[in-house]
Amino acid sequence: MSAFAYVQARLQARYGDRVGESAWQSLYSLIGLDVWLEQARATALRRWLVGVTPASSAHEVERLLRARMRDTVSEVATATPVAWRPAVAWTGVLIDLPAIVDLLSGWNAPPWMLTDPEYRTLALTEPAFRSRVLLQGPLAPLGAALSDRAPSDADWRRAWLDEWRHRFPKPEPRLERLARDLETHRANFLQSTTDAWAARRELAERAAHWFRRGFLTPLAVFAFLLLQALELERVRAELLKRALFESGPG
Repeated sequence: MSAFAYVQARLQARYGDRVGESAWQSLYSLIGLDVWLEQARATALRRWLVGVTPASSAHEVERLLRARMRDTVSEVATATPVAWRPAVAWTGVLIDLPAIVDLLSGWNAPPWMLTDPEYRTLALTEPAFRSRVLLQGPLAPLGAALSDRAPSDADWRRAWLDEWRHRFPKPEPRLERLARDLETHRANFLQSTTDAWAARRELAERAAHWFRRGFLTPLAVFAFLLLQALELERVRAELLKRALFESGPG
């Protein structure tokens, strides 16, 4: 039996439970955060919505969604064969990297960061000393790449990928192709003038293809996490649109 049989079975169940486009279209038409939450909780999206209420602020929504993504990565890593767990767990830091890179660039921390348990310590630190704090936490492997200067977007992406590859127990060419494909998508997305959601739907279709093609291999695990991240992005857009721009009852 494949070492990936257990995690594949769990991912397969979640994959089959995904919300389809017709359900998404129904959710898009709903007005009001309270109504949207009620209807979304009747679908598989409920797992993203733990703790979110109609009174949640935009910052609270973001904090809760980041926590759910970290939980998802942790759950998948725990089910993955031991040798691959470090590489899977490393994807969990991606949800926090943009904000952390901003802080390392000398960005003044906004008030919401000062109360966020994941960012508070770094945000309260003087900008000149933030890289030292980074070296003491879970992002320490990025320290050498990001601590000596204001890191660019390319810097942190390259540093993250280098550490990800370092955590592979053996070379995996299909994961290298996945990484290259994602970089191509990113470059095309930044240059494109076409509909952003159409581009994301296309990426989701490719991720679903990778998931099926990678049956009982590490590729299926990382493709599944990509699908989860894309789903979370859609949930986030719907929640923030209502939390920021739509009035509640009355």
